Amino acid sequence: MILGKVCGQIYSTINHPFYDHKRLLVIDKPSGVAVHGGSGISHGVIEMLRHARPDLRELSLVHRLDRETSGCLVLSKRRSALRELHECFRDGRVEKNYLGLAVGDSEDGAFWTAFLRSLRARGLAGVRLVTARGLAATTDAYGRYHVTCATVPNEARGSNFVLKLDDRTLPSGFRVAGDALQVKRATRGKALTFDFGASIHRVVAMDLADAVFEPGSTDIRIQWQPRLNLLLEELQKSPSVLRLSYLADAEDEALVERRMRKVQKQIEGAWQAMNCCYQLTIEPEVFWRLGGPPGKPDVPMQEAR
Repeated sequence: MILGKVCGQIYSTINHPFYDHKRLLVIDKPSGVAVHGGSGISHGVIEMLRHARPDLRELSLVHRLDRETSGCLVLSKRRSALRELHECFRDGRVEKNYLGLAVGDSEDGAFWTAFLRSLRARGLAGVRLVTARGLAATTDAYGRYHVTCATVPNEARGSNFVLKLDDRTLPSGFRVAGDALQVKRATRGKALTFDFGASIHRVVAMDLADAVFEPGSTDIRIQWQPRLNLLLEELQKSPSVLRLSYLADAEDEALVERRMRKVQKQIEGAWQAMNCCYQLTIEPEVFWRLGGPPGKPDVPMQEAR
């Protein structure tokens, strides 16, 4: 059996630190998230924090915590603070305390470890996960999921099992924190646990419609062109996801697609020319007032006999 959880706790970790000082930052690192990128891990806490806080140019890890360990993680905002704290660690002036939660009878040595993260982390509902063989699972209201009889591992040596999170099914504004694709070794008679993390980004929306463009053209009317500059200024304020939506009515479907492509290309070009502090993600989407393009009814018509 495969089981696990899709968690959105990274968002609260970044936006609600334990301690925020002009020289230090202390956050509550959740379990299952690495402190930095490395072998098989695209990015960790430090990379996500640098992305979310581009103003902290000297942000660095003071120490490390294991990926499966949750707790206080100290980061320095200045190199001088980093050097001083490293000296404290080397001289043994820093005390580390680890707490574990166990359930069972301590007399016979039976313990079942329960991760603190699993008790307090809030899951994301409706997220889809898919195996390499096409089996799919969707998280429940608490972000939990399971895949029964997902694989039959080799009896002698076990087998690799691959599970991928479909990031298209994450709630609006969320992005995968860590790796969307995970590989673990499956052994007969044992359950595997796959936990995924997701962080929320600031979403900036830009709505388009036929009235914004010249009739039958992909050119934006002159009175609407200054809006693009205002949009770029808003995107510069902090890392964001741009939601580019078009509300279509009776326009030609191909014209709508050309308009969306041109506006998106125009925004991407202007953003690159600004050489700003983060990579902009644009999510285009088209809504039709009548449910679909003209001449394409929602319910197919039956042929007359």
